[in-house]
Amino acid sequence: MRYCIAMLASFVTSGFSLDAENPSYDTLPQCSSKTSIPCRCPAGTQYLECVTIGAIGAHISDVEGLMNDFYNISWQLGAKPYKTKGPDNTVGSIRSVRYPLVPDGIEDVDERLVARRVAPDGSFTMAFEQVQASIPYPNGTGVFAGWWGSISGIAATGDETIVTWTNWACETAHIRNFAGFHEISFKNATDILTAEGKVHGTNVSPSSAQSF
Repeated sequence: MRYCIAMLASFVTSGFSLDAENPSYDTLPQCSSKTSIPCRCPAGTQYLECVTIGAIGAHISDVEGLMNDFYNISWQLGAKPYKTKGPDNTVGSIRSVRYPLVPDGIEDVDERLVARRVAPDGSFTMAFEQVQASIPYPNGTGVFAGWWGSISGIAATGDETIVTWTNWACETAHIRNFAGFHEISFKNATDILTAEGKVHGTNVSPSSAQSF
């Protein structure tokens, strides 16, 4: 399984060669929570895409309970909304979060829940987006001009869950390391479930593919 996950992560991101210099770039839809990826960013910004895939040796219901909660995100490097609007896990609700940037800095962002589903077999998906049209970089060198993300899980076996975490964004330069953030947070989630005695299967460390 470890080899399959690594190979899948290396091929999932499809937009690595797409930028404003590529003739096909202009034919892409404008980036949003409703468009497929890759997509087209506002003028003056660059497209970024990251996919991280790994496995947690726990039942999918336990993984879903931790990683599919819109407001309770402390497993993501200790992040915690300092303000919320609307009921938890309800489409349209907004969380305001100060994320630690990897390797350093803080990003203050409002995020809207745009989709959340749990299937009868326990598989789950959550999707969210940046609310603000643009957010200045902490160092003043550019802007975050939109970002979108999704976290999903499927059961591989009774005690193993495959998790896929995808982000795509429009920025004036790439000061965020999505892969680093994903992989550290993924380890945190695994450690939390292990401490709770819920890990009985095989963990597979996450692998990431990132477009910069």
